Amino acid sequence: MVRIAEATVSSRGQVSIPKRVRDRLNLKKGSRIVFLEDERANVFSQEAGTAVDFTAKDWHQFLSKTAAVPITRVKTRKDALRHLDNLVKKSHR
Repeated sequence: MVRIAEATVSSRGQVSIPKRVRDRLNLKKGSRIVFLEDERANVFSQEAGTAVDFTAKDWHQFLSKTAAVPITRVKTRKDALRHLDNLVKKSHR
């Protein structure tokens, strides 16, 4: 495990997420974070998946616009999710 940043908990239980961590998790204003615990009591965080509510019309627009986008090879899960997020944003334009 690699230590990438440190933060301090305020008296109100709040933490500012260091920029390095926000960048690494691709967190933006309004992003949600989920905290996970493994069997050894190690706690991890990751960006929470945000459900996208598509109407039938939205879904059709998404499919038609993504059909015109060349297939993109990605190396990591993060890159794949970023690519899909961009496709979703394009379908809402």
